[in-house]
Amino acid sequence: MEEEGQKYSKAPISNPMSQEDLFFSEHLTETSSKLLLFDLPPELLTELENRSLHLGGEANSEAIISGSQSSFLIRKSETTNSLLILEDNIVHKISHDIYLCEKIIPPLHQIYGLLNESPYTSDDIKRKKVYSYMELAEKVQASDSEIKDYLKKINAFEFRGYWRIFDEEYRIEVLKNIMCKLMEKDWPDVIVRLVSQEFPEIPYEILLALLKTIGNIDRDTFIADKLKVYQICAHDLFNTHNEYLKDEFETAFKNLANMIVYRKYINTSLSIEEILEGIAVYRIKNYSSSVKYLNKYQISYNLEERLNSLFSIKPRWTEKELKVYLTDVSIISLPQLLLRYTKKIMEGSVVLYTSKLN
Repeated sequence: MEEEGQKYSKAPISNPMSQEDLFFSEHLTETSSKLLLFDLPPELLTELENRSLHLGGEANSEAIISGSQSSFLIRKSETTNSLLILEDNIVHKISHDIYLCEKIIPPLHQIYGLLNESPYTSDDIKRKKVYSYMELAEKVQASDSEIKDYLKKINAFEFRGYWRIFDEEYRIEVLKNIMCKLMEKDWPDVIVRLVSQEFPEIPYEILLALLKTIGNIDRDTFIADKLKVYQICAHDLFNTHNEYLKDEFETAFKNLANMIVYRKYINTSLSIEEILEGIAVYRIKNYSSSVKYLNKYQISYNLEERLNSLFSIKPRWTEKELKVYLTDVSIISLPQLLLRYTKKIMEGSVVLYTSKLN
């Protein structure tokens, strides 16, 4: 007999799994519009239980659900089977669709675009919009870990409560001046406090951030990353022109390195190819070998757009070259990407890849 106040239909359906009857809620139509069915992977389920999930997305964009470490795209999938949402043998929803969560690389490149609206320069008073960490997290749907890792990759820094990146010409000019000062002083150790005294016009926090783009700070001692020191020379040349003839570039690079690389940071084992990785590519243009500026953080993060851009710059790439520009744009492995989007050809004993998209 139905208990007083109970809200379900008297017409039962059989539940063969439990040998019990199921009843339809009298509010089935009302609750159906409020309930959504999600299929969560184990790592998301754990974060849901820990209340650490965040759901969001910009208007007119796909919804993304983020945990503390990873992000997932929410995709609606229809099914021909009827899915029942139950509570205490009462059916609250009959669904023919389910929301799937697919792991993705979130649109972190949007952070670079936002910060590049107002890069830090010596004349910072004229800055436009700047963003706090919370504002960035609200604008770009990604996990906390992913956002912090990306900020580190693009040499972003926090200054007076806002996250910034440097204007590249300003950064390179100051770092060149610092290198020249190190040559002049020839200190046994590069103490940041002493460097700061030589550049009183630069706020101490900014000096720290500048030095961290080419090394690390350990208890006020600067420890250079020699590769990044040499990359100062490459960036300086590309601030003037975005493409050089190969011989012209290599000559200019060596001359500049001899002028500004502090003797303690000299590393003759580094090849120019290693130094240019992620910054520029070699290509054949008008039957001549050239070096073209191609910063991996400044081209489209849409996979097909990026591939089209890469293959428009040079039609044939080695796997090693493509790996530099494709690693951070898809969760699909590089071999799968190459199989799906490229054709393999041989030039002598060298394996090269051309585009299937054209």
